[in-house]
Amino acid sequence: RVILEAFITRSADADTSRREQLAQARRAFTEAQGRICRLLELVEHGFMDVNDPTLKERLKAAKLARQTTAARVHLLDAAGAAGPATIIRERLTRLAASLHQTLQNGDPGFRKAYLRIVRRSGRRGR
Repeated sequence: RVILEAFITRSADADTSRREQLAQARRAFTEAQGRICRLLELVEHGFMDVNDPTLKERLKAAKLARQTTAARVHLLDAAGAAGPATIIRERLTRLAASLHQTLQNGDPGFRKAYLRIVRRSGRRGR
C-alpha cells in the first residue's frame, strides 16, 4: 500500500505538470490562431498583398504552429482523461495475492526482474 501511495503521489505531481503544460499549449494555440487572424486582417485592409512571399511564409509558419500546438493540446488533454488514481482495498488485495502467487510459482525471469526493481527502489529511498 505504501509503495502504491508513493506511486500515486508521484503520478499526482506528474498530473500537475501535465496540467501546466496543457495550459501553456492552449495559450500557444491561441497565440498562433491570433497571428493567423492578424495576418489575414492585414490582407483584408490592404496593408499586405496576398501574393507577398513574406506573408505566405509567416502564414505557413503560423499554421504549422497552430497545428503542432493543437496536436499537443489533444495529447495532453487525452492523457488527463483517466482522472486521479485511487487505491481500492479489494483491488489492492487481489493485486497482492496475484503478485504473491506469481512470485511463488511464476516465471523465474519475472521474479529476478521484480527483485531488481525492489532493490533499485530501496537504494533510491536512502
